Amino acid sequence: MINGLITFAGYTLPATIRPSDEDSGLDTAAQARPRGSGSVTQSGRREPTQLVAVGDIAAATPDLLDQAVQDLKAKLYAGYGDLYFGRSDRYYKQAQCRTFGHSTNEGLLFGVVAEIKITFEAADYPEAFASSGATSALSAGGGTVTVSGDAAVLPVWTITVGSAGSGPFTLSNAATGEAATLAPADGSDFGAGDVIILTRDGYSVTRGGVEEFGLLDGRIPRLLAGANVVTLSAGGTATVSALSVTYVPQYS
Repeated sequence: MINGLITFAGYTLPATIRPSDEDSGLDTAAQARPRGSGSVTQSGRREPTQLVAVGDIAAATPDLLDQAVQDLKAKLYAGYGDLYFGRSDRYYKQAQCRTFGHSTNEGLLFGVVAEIKITFEAADYPEAFASSGATSALSAGGGTVTVSGDAAVLPVWTITVGSAGSGPFTLSNAATGEAATLAPADGSDFGAGDVIILTRDGYSVTRGGVEEFGLLDGRIPRLLAGANVVTLSAGGTATVSALSVTYVPQYS
């Protein structure tokens, strides 16, 4: 929902400061083609998203105005935070303030009104995240996960073992071509009721709440916007009783 407000790390900027510009693009790493015309490029990789806010703040006296500017600057320079940029239903994860500028007005407004320009940068996660996530419960063998938004997402997969036995389990997504094969590194069996959680954002693997990255061979599958055909197969004697995925839709 568009509300025009800007919230950074839980702090809502004054309503007189508004979203102005958004700049995002792809780094194609263009290289000249040796002894030929044109150039070659790689598949585009998202560059950081730059978000610019402009506006003004006012105070009754120059001292109060200076304090208001310093207070605002301190909030913005606090570090990384979630940035809601004019919408209450989407945010930029781990954004930070890159530049902060202010100038004073002339004439009667000198010392009581300051013009503000702020540049935010979303580098680690250049796409916007929906403010709420979604969970899909699949059959033990997989199913189709339909993701809203228009960008790939980094999901959390939860696999619950049914009957104990040997592995491996293989989780794959036909839409991305990625597959994760899971088996204990020491050759032991899975236990009945084991809960395995695969987190693509941060890339972690746990079993029973304990980190066990040695289970993983391959890549934890992402989800693309739209329909994703997911398969979970058991190659040993252990069975799967449940499979689910949790994700947050993203927007480019």
